Amino acid sequence: AVADDPSAAAAATPPPPQFPTVTLLQVACRGDGDGGGAAAAEVFVVDLLAVPLAELREPLRELFERPEVLKLGFRFKQDLVYLSATFAAALGSSAGFERVEPFLDVTNVYYYLKGHDMQKRLPRETKSLATICEELLGVYLSKSLAIYARAIESAYQSFHGIQSHTPIALTLKVPGEIETG
Repeated sequence: AVADDPSAAAAATPPPPQFPTVTLLQVACRGDGDGGGAAAAEVFVVDLLAVPLAELREPLRELFERPEVLKLGFRFKQDLVYLSATFAAALGSSAGFERVEPFLDVTNVYYYLKGHDMQKRLPRETKSLATICEELLGVYLSKSLAIYARAIESAYQSFHGIQSHTPIALTLKVPGEIETG
């Protein structure tokens, strides 16, 4: 008679997965270059604990869904799951980000530039963003600038600014089309 007991069925249902809360959002935007020179870039570092998520959700959703804007990130799908879970936990289950397209993961750019057959499955172990930056761009990303305190200091912002610009620099090295996710 356990099957007829609704409390037993509820207890048997596993809890929803727990994801880390995203507290810092980094967005780097490459301009269109209308200023007569190279395309300028702007970097935004947003402390999600200090900004009302309800006010940020709609502009982010619009950005994520704009087909003319290529979204680029490192381990992008994982970050998107975490970001969606953060918004859903704060604002309700429908507040996550379901549709983000087109997007490109830096890992795919790396393997493409290294000559990996993109028809074959990518290796399970991926290199870190720091390693990819060193190998492809000759840029060293020092984690020593990352400060894990609540206050966001200028050194921390500088590190994340460099880190946010890295995917833009990687796309500038890509000679042709890479399949987006």
